[in-house]
Order: sequence, then C-alpha cells, then structure tokens
Amino acid sequence: LASIPCVTGLFLLKPTEENITAMTGMMFLHGLVGSWVTPGCLAPVMCDIIPKSHTASAYAWELAIVFASGNALGPLTVGYLS
Repeated sequence: LASIPCVTGLFLLKPTEENITAMTGMMFLHGLVGSWVTPGCLAPVMCDIIPKSHTASAYAWELAIVFASGNALGPLTVGYLS
C-alpha cells in the first residue's frame, strides 16, 4: 500500500530538470516498498496450501497465467486507452 503514493506522484509530476531528484527518489521508494508481494505473500501462502511435491509446478503455472494474461490483455488495454 505504501507504493500507491509513489506511483501517484510519478504520474502527477511532469519530468523536468527541477524535479528529477524527486522522481528518482519516488522510483527508488517504489522499488523498495513495492516488491514484497511475491516473497512476503505469495510464496508463504503457496507453501501452506500446496503439497511439497507440487510446489514447483504450481508456481510455474501461476507465473504462466500471470504473464499470459499480461501479454494478452496489456496490448489490448493500451490500444483501447490510446
């Protein structure tokens, strides 16, 4: 949740020479606080609900679904919004 203000600030600021330091700081902060989802949430939940013998396959399926949906829906959404 802490990464939402960083992303909002990045979208609201116009990239100029005066605020390049602020934008760099927000990008760094977003990378610092926004990268906890997989190691902090997804991996422990998968370890709890999936048997040890199927963990690698389940994680591979999860990544395949996430990337396939992103590659299928992302370009369509960008085309629609533009």
